[in-house]
Amino acid sequence: EYQDTNRAQFRFLELVAGAHRNLMVVGDDDQSIYGWRGADIRNILDFEQTYPETQVVRLEENYRSTPTILGAANAAIRLNRDRKKKTLRTARPDGRPIDVREFGTEAGEAGWVASRVAGLVGSRKVRRYRDISVLYRTNAQSRVLEDALRDLGIPYQIAGGLRFYERREIKDVLAYLRLLSNPRDDTAFRRAVNYPRRGVGARTLERLVQRAAEENLGLLEAAVRAGTTATEGERQEALYSQWRLTRIRFLRHKAAVVSGVLLCCFYLVAIFADFVAYSDPNDNEAFRQLIPPQRIRLFDEGRLSPHVLELKRGRDATFQTVFTPIPDRKIRVRLFARGYEYRLLGIFPTDVHLLGTVEKPTEESLFLLGTDNNGRDLFSRLVIASRVSLSIGLIGVVLGLILGIVLGGISGFYGGVVDSGIQRLIEILRSIPTIPLWMTLAAALPHGWSVVQRYLAITVILSFFAWTTLAREVRGRFLALREEDFVLASEVLGATRKRVILRHMVPAMTSHIIATATLAIPGMILAETGLSFLGLGLRPPAISWGVMLQDTQNLRAIALSPWLMTAVWPVIVSVLAFNFVGDGLRDAADPYST
Repeated sequence: EYQDTNRAQFRFLELVAGAHRNLMVVGDDDQSIYGWRGADIRNILDFEQTYPETQVVRLEENYRSTPTILGAANAAIRLNRDRKKKTLRTARPDGRPIDVREFGTEAGEAGWVASRVAGLVGSRKVRRYRDISVLYRTNAQSRVLEDALRDLGIPYQIAGGLRFYERREIKDVLAYLRLLSNPRDDTAFRRAVNYPRRGVGARTLERLVQRAAEENLGLLEAAVRAGTTATEGERQEALYSQWRLTRIRFLRHKAAVVSGVLLCCFYLVAIFADFVAYSDPNDNEAFRQLIPPQRIRLFDEGRLSPHVLELKRGRDATFQTVFTPIPDRKIRVRLFARGYEYRLLGIFPTDVHLLGTVEKPTEESLFLLGTDNNGRDLFSRLVIASRVSLSIGLIGVVLGLILGIVLGGISGFYGGVVDSGIQRLIEILRSIPTIPLWMTLAAALPHGWSVVQRYLAITVILSFFAWTTLAREVRGRFLALREEDFVLASEVLGATRKRVILRHMVPAMTSHIIATATLAIPGMILAETGLSFLGLGLRPPAISWGVMLQDTQNLRAIALSPWLMTAVWPVIVSVLAFNFVGDGLRDAADPYST
């Protein structure tokens, strides 16, 4: 189709082929019909002047049309002044004469075609409708022809495309028209209600169907009544910002709210861990070994007087150590008691604790969750351990999110060599076996490192291997989003790639990022707990939930001292709470949820 090229294309070919003059083009100047969109017929007419050494091969024999058709075509095109001389010929029989008709409107033309088709079949000149073809130049002409054929009840098929009334946009318009004609047409309402998208989700439509069934209404009328009966608060909600709507939706998710409050309590305890703990977590005494949990009694002879009973150490018939409470030796428990010294928030020196005893030192008399094999108070250790186990999840996820969003976004947005390199790196990291890797890292970490250094190393390593899943998900979303109209529009308006990614593409997947983060935090907590339990993560004197569970590796110890499993419960509760919060945040941040 060289006759349809424009002048810029002509110059481009001239530059490319100018050195070797090795160029072949195929075209027909008699078929140049795209001058209205920039095609320049001079490209083919002046080709021999531009390339004097050109050899022209004329393809004048036609294998499809009859001599009658070609004769008419030659006679018509011969009147053109600017054309290359050629005469089309064929070896086929002459065929029937051409029947030319002129109509004032396209409807008149289509009506005559439909009548002619019906007449040919009715007069038995043609046996079946499928033996007749109607040719038209553009798809826009099909509608009027289809209308004419449908009026006469003539079956038809569109070759190489959809029927006019089966196209999606036509069905959408027809749904609106049917709904205007019959407001109780629920099928039309279901198609029209969310085209274009209005944020009407499946749950909203389900509630609307339920209300319509209860009140014997059509869906459109039920929707109108829902709007008119909306409370003032619901009408105001429609004007809120996305962040305010997110907060409102989250507060409606009861399980997520309860879990969120629970997590806030966990992190408050972690922040003020030394204040909540009443004993030094590293203080150990052999005579306090494996003391069972101790109950606080709130009343003494009918009066409110919180206290615990003093314990007497002895042995039973099997020579196992037992601790027996002495009823007449009561040790009062009070709030804001003094105990071991520490720095509140790491800044203010103090010795005030949430709980403590009056008559005896707290370390020797209060054991709410019992003690471990070394005589250390489990409650105090559990509280201190929450600071490590909960923070390692947050810090690790933040680092993993940064790596996953940045590298996944770059991979999906730029593609090419950059995408291939990042994906190969991800495949290498994901192919490394987990347990052998951690065993190697555990051996590689210097034994002289402090608790803080090992903590930071574990956090960084966890995040380094946790970003790969998010990076691939972000890449997939970016590959889809970069072709969206709003992204292309921002690029056309001159936005930098950094702004396009951070301002337009990342916010579009906020819901997914929130869900991934809230699922990744419990994953980090479980990873640290499991690795420390196996001795591949944190080690004593570090205190974490995983380190505390190292004492439960012996089944006999669990059978004789089940309270050593206490650290399991905060792990379970925090993981479930994070999952519920993530579910609530994901639904709340989804702009199409209702």
